[in-house]
Amino acid sequence: MRTSIVLCALTTLTSTAFAAPGASNPARETADDLASELVLAESVAQVYVEAEPAQAPPPERLVRQTSLYVGVPFFLTNRQLYRPGVGFSGRFGWEFGYIVPELAIGWQLNVLQGAVDALGNPISNLQNIWFSIGARIQFLNVSNVVPFVAAAFRPTWFSTYRAGAATTSELAFEPAITAGAGAAIELSEHFGLEIGVQVTTILSVVNNVMANDVEVFAQPYFGATYYY
Repeated sequence: MRTSIVLCALTTLTSTAFAAPGASNPARETADDLASELVLAESVAQVYVEAEPAQAPPPERLVRQTSLYVGVPFFLTNRQLYRPGVGFSGRFGWEFGYIVPELAIGWQLNVLQGAVDALGNPISNLQNIWFSIGARIQFLNVSNVVPFVAAAFRPTWFSTYRAGAATTSELAFEPAITAGAGAAIELSEHFGLEIGVQVTTILSVVNNVMANDVEVFAQPYFGATYYY
């Protein structure tokens, strides 16, 4: 709209400048006056017609994610036997928009209260190593806080040992499934923090490692993620 108005004004001034002196220049303007008016009109047109600078497109999201976590697992079943402990894990994911297929591996330790082995020796700790394969659904938005939910299949190998003992029991396999929710706080293009909670169901149906066929524990966790 502004451009059309300015062009009309410029056209009018130009027509006035070159029209017959008796018809459109009753004030008998000098040639210098007309030249000044043309220069002024061109300046105004340049101000309004100048195109706005093009905005740079937003940077593309980086697709690979590597995370490290620390958590506190506590059992929701048999809480008197399985006491809270500590867990460490690492994760790798590949982002496809809202869906992030992921692999993870970790180690976990829980204190046992009042447990004994087959020989009657007290057992003070239950540890396990595990890996999981699953997917995360992340809810991308205009902010740098990205909520997500996740689920995975989690094969797990358990062993027990006494504090101060030099040996542990043999690793025994049990399957498990896990699901969780949390949020990633993307502080920069390459770095973010995560907080969340996982709930894992152990199906003690292969080697009967756990006290019951089904044991459930939750693990709040905190970690950091590198995007690349």
